[in-house]
Amino acid sequence: MFAAFHIPDLAITAALREKQPEFSDRPCGILREATNRDDGKIPLLALNSAARQTGIAAGWPLGKALVRCPDLRLLPRHPGNEAALLTALVRLADSFTPDVEITTPDTVLLDLSGTKSACFEKLEICYALAETPDLAHFAVLEASTRRHLVSHAEVGALPLALLGNVAGGGAFLPLLDLL
Repeated sequence: MFAAFHIPDLAITAALREKQPEFSDRPCGILREATNRDDGKIPLLALNSAARQTGIAAGWPLGKALVRCPDLRLLPRHPGNEAALLTALVRLADSFTPDVEITTPDTVLLDLSGTKSACFEKLEICYALAETPDLAHFAVLEASTRRHLVSHAEVGALPLALLGNVAGGGAFLPLLDLL
């Protein structure tokens, strides 16, 4: 059995914890770093809940987001705080099993096959249980499959967009639009 722990919007959580906790009730976001492929429409990397309540979402270009939410406050990333949150997540996972893998900067997988039992209390950190590591990883990213054991049969109900969260997954998602 595998479990996955995930901190939603880790980048914005780290930024708000560091220097600007007074903005936690206001719409805030962080921009993704520009790449050579960007056409001037740098998308949002992460948002707090106040920003999501305005109807914008991570991945939206900044211009489009500002039309919908003119009060959006852009915050700088805090890599040190992001690393500290990931370290705390790994430490928590390590308290359940020594077999922990960091799959993305905001998600860790736990191999529970060597443990006798694991008690998961209600945490700020999201978790999902599954038979395979990939299924646990996908399940923890989808709100409807968190906090329970996910079966292979439930994979069909998960949105295809989740594949964009795995390494290299975003590269082939545009190809699906061609079908």
